[in-house]
Amino acid sequence: MDRNADGQPDFFRSGSFDAAAAWDNSAPQPPVPPVGPPGHTTVPPRSGVGHFGIVPAAGCGNPLADAAGPGHAAFPVPVPGTPLAGPVPVDDQALGWARAAYRTQSREAGVTVVLWLCLGIFGIHRFYLGRAVSGIAQFLTGGGFLVWWLADVFVLKSMIDRRNLDTCLSVAARFGVPPELVAPDLFA
Repeated sequence: MDRNADGQPDFFRSGSFDAAAAWDNSAPQPPVPPVGPPGHTTVPPRSGVGHFGIVPAAGCGNPLADAAGPGHAAFPVPVPGTPLAGPVPVDDQALGWARAAYRTQSREAGVTVVLWLCLGIFGIHRFYLGRAVSGIAQFLTGGGFLVWWLADVFVLKSMIDRRNLDTCLSVAARFGVPPELVAPDLFA
């Protein structure tokens, strides 16, 4: 296996990919100083085998990050086999907007259960959760001749959780903040 100047395996020059070597976390990693202008929240660093390292900001030796300029984080640069290097800055205003967007777009379990009890045979609870195709099918068949409607009591919680997770991930991506900070209760 070819090695680069730092003694790390060089998978691109060798022409082969060794998965065990790619996820090897035994090599010491250089410390990265905490980055972020005042007024920003930082995400605690993650660790463990299999995570991708992030070179968080300018001045760290990454030409893409250096091009962003001082105080600006560049997009994450994956480095196989390394834990995240230091805290990642998060804009507090973007985080506030993301949390507000999540609160308005997430679905409440109580509302879903009431819709299922009162109008479930028409599939209204499925429309509320964004499942229009199955909602139309339930509407046309009277809740699947009541069998589908009764079976929904066992999957309502997972449908609500899935809808809220999808909402959290899309909101986090739109505002550029970690989903764990947008809806911490989903990741507890």
